[in-house]
Amino acid sequence: MVEKRLAEYALLGGMEGAEVIMWLIMRGALSDKVNLAHKATYAPSVTNIATLVFEDTGGAPVAGDVEAYRVHIDYEMAGAKAVPGTYPFTLARSLANYRINDFLSG
Repeated sequence: MVEKRLAEYALLGGMEGAEVIMWLIMRGALSDKVNLAHKATYAPSVTNIATLVFEDTGGAPVAGDVEAYRVHIDYEMAGAKAVPGTYPFTLARSLANYRINDFLSG
Protein backbone atom coordinates (compact mmCIF):
# COMPACT_ATOMS: atom_id res chain seq x y z
CA MET A 1 0.00 0.00 0.00
CA VAL A 2 1.30 3.44 -0.92
CA GLU A 3 0.69 6.07 1.73
CA LYS A 4 0.26 9.67 0.66
CA ARG A 5 -0.13 12.83 2.69
CA LEU A 6 -3.05 15.16 2.04
CA ALA A 7 -0.54 17.56 0.54
CA GLU A 8 0.39 14.92 -2.04
CA TYR A 9 -3.27 14.36 -2.96
CA ALA A 10 -3.57 18.14 -3.36
CA LEU A 11 -0.60 18.12 -5.74
CA LEU A 12 -2.24 15.40 -7.82
CA GLY A 13 -5.76 16.81 -7.95
CA GLY A 14 -5.95 20.12 -6.10
CA MET A 15 -7.37 20.55 -2.62
CA GLU A 16 -10.67 19.15 -3.92
CA GLY A 17 -8.82 15.93 -4.71
CA ALA A 18 -7.92 15.64 -1.02
CA GLU A 19 -11.36 16.66 0.28
CA VAL A 20 -12.69 13.15 0.84
CA ILE A 21 -9.61 12.30 2.87
CA MET A 22 -10.09 15.46 4.94
CA TRP A 23 -13.74 14.50 5.60
CA LEU A 24 -12.60 11.11 6.87
CA ILE A 25 -9.96 12.69 9.11
CA MET A 26 -12.47 15.19 10.50
CA ARG A 27 -14.94 12.40 11.27
CA GLY A 28 -12.13 10.43 12.87
CA ALA A 29 -11.51 13.35 15.24
CA LEU A 30 -14.97 12.84 16.73
CA SER A 31 -15.89 10.18 19.25
CA ASP A 32 -18.07 7.21 18.31
CA LYS A 33 -21.09 9.02 19.78
CA VAL A 34 -22.29 11.79 17.47
CA ASN A 35 -25.59 13.35 16.52
CA LEU A 36 -26.22 14.85 13.09
CA ALA A 37 -27.21 18.40 14.05
CA HIS A 38 -27.56 19.85 10.54
CA LYS A 39 -27.17 18.86 6.92
CA ALA A 40 -27.64 20.77 3.72
CA THR A 41 -26.86 20.32 0.06
CA TYR A 42 -26.66 22.91 -2.67
CA ALA A 43 -25.95 22.38 -6.35
CA PRO A 44 -25.03 25.77 -7.85
CA SER A 45 -23.55 24.18 -10.98
CA VAL A 46 -21.93 20.85 -11.78
CA THR A 47 -20.38 20.37 -8.36
CA ASN A 48 -22.58 19.71 -5.36
CA ILE A 49 -21.82 21.47 -2.08
CA ALA A 50 -22.70 19.53 1.05
CA THR A 51 -22.59 20.59 4.68
CA LEU A 52 -22.78 18.27 7.66
CA VAL A 53 -22.64 19.47 11.25
CA PHE A 54 -22.06 16.81 13.88
CA GLU A 55 -22.44 17.25 17.61
CA ASP A 56 -19.99 15.10 19.52
CA THR A 57 -21.85 13.60 22.48
CA GLY A 58 -18.99 11.41 23.67
CA GLY A 59 -16.75 12.10 26.61
CA ALA A 60 -13.90 14.56 26.61
CA PRO A 61 -10.87 13.38 24.65
CA VAL A 62 -7.69 12.33 26.40
CA ALA A 63 -5.16 15.19 26.30
CA GLY A 64 -2.47 12.96 24.78
CA ASP A 65 -4.84 11.86 22.01
CA VAL A 66 -5.56 15.49 21.09
CA GLU A 67 -1.86 16.29 20.81
CA ALA A 68 -1.21 13.13 18.77
CA TYR A 69 -4.03 14.13 16.41
CA ARG A 70 -2.57 17.62 15.97
CA VAL A 71 0.81 16.11 15.12
CA HIS A 72 -0.91 13.82 12.61
CA ILE A 73 -2.74 16.72 10.92
CA ASP A 74 0.47 18.78 10.75
CA TYR A 75 2.13 15.78 9.06
CA GLU A 76 -0.76 15.40 6.59
CA MET A 77 -0.83 19.08 5.64
CA ALA A 78 2.95 19.55 5.39
CA GLY A 79 3.63 21.02 1.96
CA ALA A 80 0.00 21.83 1.08
CA LYS A 81 0.54 25.59 1.32
CA ALA A 82 3.18 25.34 -1.42
CA VAL A 83 0.72 23.90 -3.96
CA PRO A 84 -0.04 26.71 -6.44
CA GLY A 85 -3.64 27.88 -6.41
CA THR A 86 -4.70 25.94 -3.34
CA TYR A 87 -5.66 27.27 0.03
CA PRO A 88 -5.99 24.79 2.91
CA PHE A 89 -9.22 25.31 4.83
CA THR A 90 -8.49 26.81 8.22
CA LEU A 91 -10.61 28.40 10.93
CA ALA A 92 -9.24 31.84 9.95
CA ARG A 93 -10.20 31.27 6.30
CA SER A 94 -13.63 30.02 7.35
CA LEU A 95 -14.30 33.11 9.45
CA ALA A 96 -12.99 35.44 6.74
CA ASN A 97 -15.38 33.93 4.18
CA TYR A 98 -18.40 33.19 6.36
CA ARG A 99 -20.59 35.97 4.94
CA ILE A 100 -20.19 34.90 1.31
CA ASN A 101 -20.73 31.24 2.23
CA ASP A 102 -23.85 32.15 4.21
CA PHE A 103 -25.14 34.22 1.29
CA LEU A 104 -24.53 31.46 -1.27
CA SER A 105 -26.12 28.74 0.83
CA GLY A 106 -29.20 30.80 1.74
